[in-house]
Amino acid sequence: MTIQSFIPIWIMAIICVLIVAMKRKGVWPFIRQIVIAALLFAINLRIVIPAEDIEKEVTNVDILFVVDTTISMVAEDYNGNNPRMDGVKSDIVSIANSFPGARYSIITFDNYATRLLPYTEYVDPLDTAVRNMRTQTEYYADGTSLSAPIGEMEIALRRDVEATNDPSIHVVVFISDGEHNTKKQIESFEGLSENIECGAVLGYGTNAGGKMKVESFIGDEEKEYLKYYDDNYNQKEAVSKIDEDNLETIADELGVDYYHMTKPSDVNSVISDIEDELQNGDIKTVKIKTFGYIETYYYFAIALVVFLIIDAFWYKRKLKYKV
Repeated sequence: MTIQSFIPIWIMAIICVLIVAMKRKGVWPFIRQIVIAALLFAINLRIVIPAEDIEKEVTNVDILFVVDTTISMVAEDYNGNNPRMDGVKSDIVSIANSFPGARYSIITFDNYATRLLPYTEYVDPLDTAVRNMRTQTEYYADGTSLSAPIGEMEIALRRDVEATNDPSIHVVVFISDGEHNTKKQIESFEGLSENIECGAVLGYGTNAGGKMKVESFIGDEEKEYLKYYDDNYNQKEAVSKIDEDNLETIADELGVDYYHMTKPSDVNSVISDIEDELQNGDIKTVKIKTFGYIETYYYFAIALVVFLIIDAFWYKRKLKYKV
């Protein structure tokens, strides 16, 4: 049994206590009031029960998220003064939830590329991976190379194609601010395009740039704005700016569109365009028996409706007799 509350439990507890505190006159009305508050609390808990034979529809669509986790991705210039990574995490979940039945995988890259999440048809592991996704610490950061994920992307795309007789439809979502500050030139992504049906390159950041509040090392409880010394040895706060030229080049090489992500609603266009592209593909849907979770909140919801109907009839009858 697992609890996946809709809103924080402590907030619902306060609401339920307030409902009970407004005590009604009479024993039975007060009992119904307590039951209604208890059912509201139970609904919000969203208790789910694990089961091994859940029927689920799956498709042959694989969505690969490639995420820049270099230190610049915490620059505070997304949707006002919020960290870019806040937007990245929210947009990944929104895209994944828009394609139920697909498989999802995540590659992150900073100094090196890592397959953070192998392909899975479950959204919960993706949610967990996204929530725990971390950017570099100050002492670990060693510059940004946009070429870093190419090798892992090739494994995720090409080897998956070779390993099955019925290749999936591959969707790639490349996420970065476009900064490339190593001496080596950016390698071409063009060789990956033959195994990509559609996707998007998402660019985060602004031309004005944003300051970066970072950890000095893993576990550092106090974050401070990243600083550097200029040519006159004056200490200044570092500012990261988006490089859309690099991102547009990568989009061209992958054969997908580029989107500048500045606010939460921007993801809607990305989802809509990918949906349109997928309609042209040979999407197959099958039903499988798999491990999953059984929702229980609707049982409490039905009971709540019944009690509310009884309550309404009771008060209607009481008002009738008063008249």
